[in-house]
Amino acid sequence: MEIDLNKLIEQLSRRFDLEGVSLALKEYRLSKAAFKAQKWEDVVKHSAIFSEAIIGLLVKSELRIGIDYNAIRFNDMFLELLKAKVGGPTSEILLKVIPQVAKSIYMLRNKKRVVHLKLIDPTYLDAHYCITAIDWIIAQLLTTSTDEANEQEAWSLIQKITEEELPFMEIFEDGTVMIYPDDLSLKDRVLLVLYLKYPNRIPTNELLNTIIHEGKKESIRATLSRLWKEKLIHRNEQGVILTKKGIRYVEEKILRRNINV
Repeated sequence: MEIDLNKLIEQLSRRFDLEGVSLALKEYRLSKAAFKAQKWEDVVKHSAIFSEAIIGLLVKSELRIGIDYNAIRFNDMFLELLKAKVGGPTSEILLKVIPQVAKSIYMLRNKKRVVHLKLIDPTYLDAHYCITAIDWIIAQLLTTSTDEANEQEAWSLIQKITEEELPFMEIFEDGTVMIYPDDLSLKDRVLLVLYLKYPNRIPTNELLNTIIHEGKKESIRATLSRLWKEKLIHRNEQGVILTKKGIRYVEEKILRRNINV
């Protein structure tokens, strides 16, 4: 499901410089698009520019120092943040932890090229790290820019940001999910949807309406009963959630398969 960038900008600009937020989210969007297109080098490039914008907005918003976003001095600004006095857990995240994560991204763009093995492309590994790291940074910025009045909206945005990227699943605007490999069993399809929604417990009726399946809802109900007996899910009046055994099954038996879409 696409993240509402306008809501994200509105939420983050409650605390942080609007220009820096807009620049960072532009590169965030480009990084995510490149990742979906499997353009690994572009992921690293846009994630590095994202990290520059993040360092800039932290210096401007937290240290109250005027900056030019077109002339980011990354290393100097990084050191300014590290030298700043910490006033509590939130400032420690903003002044120490996030800058370190941003620098790790920035360094990946500037590292020397290494020899590619036959089966392992280092830029593939770098891109996956970058996507996880920029998601984490945005989620942390949301957390630190939120008050009680906006907590629910911020949490909804964080959930969308941290949803698992599953290239063989497509989520539509009405919340329904289509899973493309035809050879996947209904059992695996149900487990994948629950994995996508984890750690949320999904009401049974919502789950029945989420999965696009040519069979009747009764077949999905029967599948849920079997999954319950196999201890892959937990069910109660509030709905359905994966168990630890169910998570292991998805990650080891489904996601590790070479699924051709």
